[in-house]
Amino acid sequence: MKSYEHFIYAPVRGAPGNEYRMVENWVQFRILTPMDGGHSKGAWHMLDRNDLLIHFGMRTAVAKWLIAHRRVVEQRAGDPRVAEATKSKPLPED
Repeated sequence: MKSYEHFIYAPVRGAPGNEYRMVENWVQFRILTPMDGGHSKGAWHMLDRNDLLIHFGMRTAVAKWLIAHRRVVEQRAGDPRVAEATKSKPLPED
């Protein structure tokens, strides 16, 4: 998998996080739950267009990752609202 197709968000070490990936025309995520010596990985779920718009609207770390790979997202989203959301104001650095 190419690096732009994969992103892990773990807000605090040892806390549950989410893993995101781009597959064909979809952005998918799964929950990572800490366990002894690693993580339990949940089932993959699709983010729909509304989910993407929520990420962009809330300016999340996932939105930053998607914006960094805008061309891929625009090609995959198939929705002008999502493409427009990726062109919004720059997101602040954490």
